[in-house]
Amino acid sequence: MLLMGGCFCCLVYAQNSLLDKYDFSEGGYSLVIVSSNHPSKREFFFSYYTNDIAVLNEYKVQLVVEKEAASYRCACFEDYSISICRYGNILEQFSVSTNCKSITSLKGSHAFISFLDFNRLQNTSHRRIIFDSRNEALDYLKLVSRDTNLLMMDQPPWQKFEGEFSFPYEHTSYDTELIRAELQKEISSAYPHELFEITDVQTLFGSTNLTYHYLVYVTCNKKLFDVFNLYPKRERVGWKYYDLLLDTYWTH
Repeated sequence: MLLMGGCFCCLVYAQNSLLDKYDFSEGGYSLVIVSSNHPSKREFFFSYYTNDIAVLNEYKVQLVVEKEAASYRCACFEDYSISICRYGNILEQFSVSTNCKSITSLKGSHAFISFLDFNRLQNTSHRRIIFDSRNEALDYLKLVSRDTNLLMMDQPPWQKFEGEFSFPYEHTSYDTELIRAELQKEISSAYPHELFEITDVQTLFGSTNLTYHYLVYVTCNKKLFDVFNLYPKRERVGWKYYDLLLDTYWTH
C-alpha cells in the first residue's frame, strides 16, 4: 500500500433547501468541497470542509433553490463538488458549474447564480492510496471507516466491480436515459446471473437526425465481459481493470 500526500449564495427566488433532510445536530456530519482538478495538479486543486454544526446549519439556510437550471447539453463543466458525509461515507453530492450557473445532483439541476464563500471552511488533509490487490483494498475500506478523523472517502468503482468495457451503439432516440433503461433491460435478460451497471451513454460526433451514435460504458466483473456478445465490443480498448486507487479526506 502506498500513501501519497495530499458570501454564501442566496437565491432571491429560492425557497427549498438542498439540505433540509439532514439533522446536523445528530452529529457525525461533514460538508466537503473538492475542486474538479485532479489532485496531482496541486496548484489548481483544493479541498475544504466543515463539521461544525453551526456552520452546517448556516449552509442549510443558504443552499436553497427553486428554479430549474437552463439546459446546455454537453456545455456545462464542473468546477467543484459539494459532498454531504456522515462518518466518512458520502450521503449526497452536488456538482457546481460556474459557466452554466447551475448546481446538479441525482435529482436534477437548479439555477445557482452565486457561489459559495469558502472562508468558513478549513483545509482537508488529502491522501491518495494505491493498493496492490482488490482484497487489500476492500479490507482497508472496512478498517478506515472506523477512524473518527476521516471526513470522506471516494466511492471507487472497484468496491463493487472489477473493471469496465464499452461498445458502440446506434439508436433513433436522443434520450440517453431511455437508451440506458433499454440496454439495462436487454443485458439483464441476456445475462440474468451477472451484475453490472451502465455508467455512461456518450453521444458521439457524426450523429444525424435519423440515427444517433453512442458509446456505452458498462462496469461489471470480467466474467460478463468474456461472454458478452450482444454488440461488438471495442477491440482496441477491450477490458479494463480498475486502478486500485482511493482518495480520502481527513481533518488532519
